Amino acid sequence: MEFMTGMVVQDYVTIRLPFVFVEVLHSIWKNLSNEKQEFGLYLRGSFNPETLEVTVEEDYYMPDQVTSPASIKFSEAPPDQTYNIVLHRHPAGCKHFSSVDSESINKEFMASILFIPPFDFPQAVVNIPIARGVKLQVPGAISLFSADADGALARIEKHVVKTILERPTLSLALRKQLSNSAEEFAEEFASKGSIHT
Repeated sequence: MEFMTGMVVQDYVTIRLPFVFVEVLHSIWKNLSNEKQEFGLYLRGSFNPETLEVTVEEDYYMPDQVTSPASIKFSEAPPDQTYNIVLHRHPAGCKHFSSVDSESINKEFMASILFIPPFDFPQAVVNIPIARGVKLQVPGAISLFSADADGALARIEKHVVKTILERPTLSLALRKQLSNSAEEFAEEFASKGSIHT
């Protein structure tokens, strides 16, 4: 028996992280006295259940913390509940959350993101509430974005759609004239090796 429900099944949540964080994290990492030192940030974000996306805002809070190359302990809670995402750094080669991460910060925040310098985000998790006191934890996939680029892409898509819709209105005579012009251009280019205007 074959079932055709049209249902989309997705086994991860996209975490849209502003590109500015690449620069912020790289700067913090390079300015530490020990480049192997772990560190963490609190971020703000919102979950959209319709698109299965977490969108992170361009805002962060650097809490007081005690760190070493192998551990991190936050001495300060987030300033308020809107800081619902935690991002922390692991040393190179440690591309997975530790068991301590899994039992602590990965449960306490809506999302937890792992960062490895210089520009890698190898693992993330998102906690989706499904009942009172119960969350479903699913993998997160980082997608870097720029608000300016998103706006520009939206305008380009609209322009492309408009152009495609207008193309069939060209008359047969105009299409033939354009085709002849293209052939003349190709012949001139072939004979001279280049076109000079």
